[in-house]
Amino acid sequence: MKADEALGALNETLNDQEKNLKLTSISHVVRRDCALLIFQAIIDFLKCWPKQRQQDIPRTTIRQGLETVLSELGPHDDQLYTILLDCLPITPNGRDLLFDILPYCVPIEDSKRNETTNKLLGVLREVLLQDASSLVPIIGALSSTILSQDGRQEVWKLAFLSLEALEDSDYPPVIQTLLRNVTNNTEAVQAWDVLRQLNTGDENLIVPLILNSFQSRDNGRILAETYVKLLLNMVKSGEREKFLGLDVLVVLELLEQENFKSKLESLIDTLVKQKRFPFDKLLEQVEILYARERSVLQERLQSSLLKLSLFLLLSPIRINSGTPSIMMSQIHEFILILYYRIDRIRQEELIRSLLHLGDEVSMVKLCHKQKYRTHHLDATFQSVHTVITSLAANNPASVLRFKSMLLQRLTSNNKSSGYEQIISILVNLVDRGTGDGIDSTEVMVLLQKLLFCSSGQQRDRLSQQKSQDDVEKVARGLLLATYMVQAPAFSNQDKECMHQWVKNILLPTNRRTVIARVGSNGLDFLSKWSKQGGQTGVFQHIKMMLANTGLIQSKESYQYKNKVVFGYEETPFCFLRKGDSEFAMKKKRLFLFCVDSYLQYKIVTNPSDWEDEVFWVFRLVDMYLEEGRLHRKSKWQPDGWLEALLELPLILDEDSAKNKIFNNFNVDISNNGLTNQSEIRSQISLAKDNFFARKLQVEDLLRLLLGLLLSSSLSAAVLRNGFSHLNSMITMQSEPGMNNQRKILITNLLKYQFLKLYDLKRRIEILSSLLKSIANSLRRPSKSDAGSHGLIDHIDLLEEASKRAKTIVDFKLLFNLRCLPFDVLKTCLIDELDDQCLLEN
Repeated sequence: MKADEALGALNETLNDQEKNLKLTSISHVVRRDCALLIFQAIIDFLKCWPKQRQQDIPRTTIRQGLETVLSELGPHDDQLYTILLDCLPITPNGRDLLFDILPYCVPIEDSKRNETTNKLLGVLREVLLQDASSLVPIIGALSSTILSQDGRQEVWKLAFLSLEALEDSDYPPVIQTLLRNVTNNTEAVQAWDVLRQLNTGDENLIVPLILNSFQSRDNGRILAETYVKLLLNMVKSGEREKFLGLDVLVVLELLEQENFKSKLESLIDTLVKQKRFPFDKLLEQVEILYARERSVLQERLQSSLLKLSLFLLLSPIRINSGTPSIMMSQIHEFILILYYRIDRIRQEELIRSLLHLGDEVSMVKLCHKQKYRTHHLDATFQSVHTVITSLAANNPASVLRFKSMLLQRLTSNNKSSGYEQIISILVNLVDRGTGDGIDSTEVMVLLQKLLFCSSGQQRDRLSQQKSQDDVEKVARGLLLATYMVQAPAFSNQDKECMHQWVKNILLPTNRRTVIARVGSNGLDFLSKWSKQGGQTGVFQHIKMMLANTGLIQSKESYQYKNKVVFGYEETPFCFLRKGDSEFAMKKKRLFLFCVDSYLQYKIVTNPSDWEDEVFWVFRLVDMYLEEGRLHRKSKWQPDGWLEALLELPLILDEDSAKNKIFNNFNVDISNNGLTNQSEIRSQISLAKDNFFARKLQVEDLLRLLLGLLLSSSLSAAVLRNGFSHLNSMITMQSEPGMNNQRKILITNLLKYQFLKLYDLKRRIEILSSLLKSIANSLRRPSKSDAGSHGLIDHIDLLEEASKRAKTIVDFKLLFNLRCLPFDVLKTCLIDELDDQCLLEN
């Protein structure tokens, strides 16, 4: 039969049988016969069609006919399968069309699985011997064919061995069959080894097949487990250079599966910690994924990419040693590059996640969760802030869409340490004349709303408790003003208005002192204001703020009162005799640091507020002395400040010689007092007896402890400025003829000031140990602690106060180089007398 006649016969059969199949009255048996006639007509046509005209085969017509056959007979029909196997060896033309329907024809009965598979593979071997070019179509047909276990292993081996000599376009069906027929770990490992070495020129050909294989119900778990194990072994052996783009994509895919998420997250953290995370491969894959406007692979991995970016950003929280800075910069680069590749909806999702993330990290910091270290939280928060700030600076419109969210958070009552981030972003978004930002007037209105929701003044205890939310908003307002006064988007008139508003907050007409949080932020504003050219009145502002606290009083005007104890009334002569007698013999008792008076209006039972209080006092006195030195220049004298008395609360008015913790505040240079460990233990034991005898109250102990912390901050501020004055004397060579004598005297007074500070530190440590010991006794009361009844509720308070006091005096004050530069220690610790201080620290 000629080709044209064969085609005519095929079309005639198809038309006739399709007409029959459209009849609703024919039986099921007749419908099967019609379908088989169509199939036989297709086989007859392919047998007759000339080999040289392969390209002219009417494939669309034949596919439609085969679809009709499968539709009528149903999948896995035994009769159709038998006819198909008989025809395959003797039908060379259009054989690929028959291979396409092969998986739908193979019977699936378990009882016949081995027999069916053996018969099928036997026929396919025969076909392959006849025509080697049938290899890829055969392997492709077997990719979704149900086979016996032995059959799958044989097919896997055939696919595995075929990979070496294939064209790029032939890889997909062979790889699909290879992965589909993996039955054990050994086969999976071998498959991954060869697939990771393939260079197809277009990874889009094989990557979807590999990622899809992990979803297989049959062997997806084996494939995923072996790939993850392969990656873990690479990390363990330090083979970072062997990481491929394919590995990155597999990680992105498997991060979405709960079974492998934790292992892969641990792997990522290890790579980041060791500075070996393959950011180059990750960025390379991002570029490939987004090279096209939209692709299936891009949509598939986009969500995982966003999750990975946030996971990497939080790495400082999880990595004990902290995330290396070089890794953090690469993390930021990755997130910014990803942001500019994803669509607008995903961009908004990313920014919203970053804003929420910053808020959540700050809340964890605020709650002091023990699971995380504070500096790790700080690093994470700063990292999130850096990314959002970069986005706001480079593409303001991207963050501007969230203006209402930023404003709402800034004016809410939620407590968080993340408001500086929001304020920084908000100020960066203010319009600078281009018309694409926030109107500066709108931000000025916001500032006014925050500043004047409350005066932020220190009132009585009840009103202070009620106005905590308002105080928080005032503090935010001052922080906002600090950023605004530095921003070029605001006019000089706006900045002068800010200055007046802040002045009204910091210097109320009733001359009350401001709350610590408000005061500290106010000092920040004044510092930035002076640097912006607004020096007028800054010193007077700070002077009035200090006066309102009542912390500093002259000895002549001080009104003596009961229930206070004065510390450091006598300066040991060894700190005076080396200087000029004219200066040494003068009485310099010009000032008193009235800590007890300052504490009269303070709630001392909130240790969480102590750090704010201590640093507010330090910064206020430090700025006052610094501005005062600049104001008076060489006329400023540190003597009265360095020899000032301390007014502290007297909490146990009996036998002051015995109760050295609470009385007798003097620098001990004999090593017989509170430097002696035996004496310290004795003092703590005596104080505990007094406590359980109800001679001491919890609030009394906390008041003294906070008083000592405040005294330390005052002394540190004086020491810092006294040292700066000494340096300026050396630099300027002021007071000719007396300069050397003055330098010796001031150096001695600085040494004395440092020892006072160290003595305060020691007392704080002893008092903290006392509180801890009392708390332990309350947890396990004995017969000797009969007075413990009713005090159990104070255990947590005592422990928190003890812990916070030690942290503040050590890491936040004495050994914080921003408070006391190292040169101060070098100047003050120069004699053998100081060795004990060094050894004990």
